[in-house]
Amino acid sequence: MLMTMTTPLSDRISRWATSGRATKILLHPKDYWTLSRKEGLIDKIEKQYSLPVVCLGGEEGLKKFIKDNTRTNKDEEDS
Repeated sequence: MLMTMTTPLSDRISRWATSGRATKILLHPKDYWTLSRKEGLIDKIEKQYSLPVVCLGGEEGLKKFIKDNTRTNKDEEDS
């Protein structure tokens, strides 16, 4: 059995934001969407690291992710 290990999002954000190379915090649309659903969390992260939090692909990338995710969930409900 192959076990997949993933680093928590908060650790990945911290590692990048404190690397000395970061000018912004880029997040995958899934991560951005998850954080944005928790009121004030994006603002808190931006203040904590003094860097803007940006969704990869911008607003269009986020819209596409939400559209695809909604479609996938609807397809699963129809099955």
